[in-house]
Amino acid sequence: MNGRVRVYSSRDPQWRSAFAMLEQCRLMLFDDEGLVENLEKAFLKMDLQQEQWTVKFINGEKGEFENCILIRSHGESLYMLCPTDNSTSRWMTAFQSALRKRHFMTRTPSQFSSLATDRCSRGSLRNCSRRPQDAIHGHLFGGGFRVTIHERRGHCGVHLGKKSSTWSFAGAQMRIQLGSRQPSLRQQEIPGIEYVHMIEYHEEGQQKYLLSADTQEIHILQYKRDFFVAHMTIPTQEPVTCLLSAHGGIYFGADCFYHAHSLYSGKPQVRTLTAEHVADYPLAVLETGDDEVLLAYQNYGIFVNSRGEKERKSIIEWELTPMEFAYTAPYLYVIHCDSLEIMQVFENDGVDSKTISPERDIYDAKQAHVVGRGPNGEVFISLSNNERIELHSFFPINGKRGNQKKRALTNVFATWEKKSRIGH
Repeated sequence: MNGRVRVYSSRDPQWRSAFAMLEQCRLMLFDDEGLVENLEKAFLKMDLQQEQWTVKFINGEKGEFENCILIRSHGESLYMLCPTDNSTSRWMTAFQSALRKRHFMTRTPSQFSSLATDRCSRGSLRNCSRRPQDAIHGHLFGGGFRVTIHERRGHCGVHLGKKSSTWSFAGAQMRIQLGSRQPSLRQQEIPGIEYVHMIEYHEEGQQKYLLSADTQEIHILQYKRDFFVAHMTIPTQEPVTCLLSAHGGIYFGADCFYHAHSLYSGKPQVRTLTAEHVADYPLAVLETGDDEVLLAYQNYGIFVNSRGEKERKSIIEWELTPMEFAYTAPYLYVIHCDSLEIMQVFENDGVDSKTISPERDIYDAKQAHVVGRGPNGEVFISLSNNERIELHSFFPINGKRGNQKKRALTNVFATWEKKSRIGH
């Protein structure tokens, strides 16, 4: 890809005409097209395979920066103004292709455990919240799903019907049935909650709660005498995009991010964490410390406390558009459209703390979905296509990080490509 553009960089803060050439993931800028044969005469060079960088289209007003592309790398910025809409589209496609090549350069064979597979309609299992000592809670949406729970004494098959429903399995019931010769479970269906797209289990003030979000509010159910009963609701301006149980309350995102506590009082205190006018979309909130969470927007992430105050000056800019997130210390899992990215988050040592390590693991993962987390830090991720769903488990290994990537999954060791039957 090559062509005439105008550029403005943090190194040279003035607009400058240039002939740009992107070849083999190397961006070079020349003063004149005739200098291309001598690569040493480029006044700016960027090796897009060696540097960590992001690319973004700037939607300017008509007649002013309406075809501008922003490239950021190591705190420096390069603005590229293209002459036409078509050239802007071609440059963005070329940059995104180079970004994907760099994204997969550090990729190593993954190790994982395939926990369950089933043939069912795509997207049937929407959410599962597991507490090993108490219960398994979940929501079924638009189709049947069968999960097999394995233990040394045998296995237990559970089949839920086609009706959309919210359900719960008691932990004591599961332990008794798993020890029997013909184990079976009967779920407790929770009435009055049908169109739920998100659930979460929460404990606060020695009370147990089940949180479920629909398009208009968050339903809070309290555990009483072996059943979850309606307790209260929290109305939302927009449908909830994320829901997190944390120390001292719950976090959720809708039109912006919020923190709520004192659920046991029946009148929760809800606090706005970020300004409502922030021009970005809240995707996820993840607990990274005792009083620190990562607020993940569509384009970047910031670290704040429960009062909305910044815990770190630096932000995280996503190289590819994120779809879903999960965190288990010290690793952040980011699901993109067709890949899974795993990166290490540095500990918080003050406002000047670093955010994430430049090293990361990248895996092919089309139509991936974070299902939930286990008691020992496992992250359950499903892969799916039109006919099949596979559930996989990732967990961190303690120890020093050396040249080898320290990622592993339970028991079974095989590459993602060999083990998974979902086509990539």
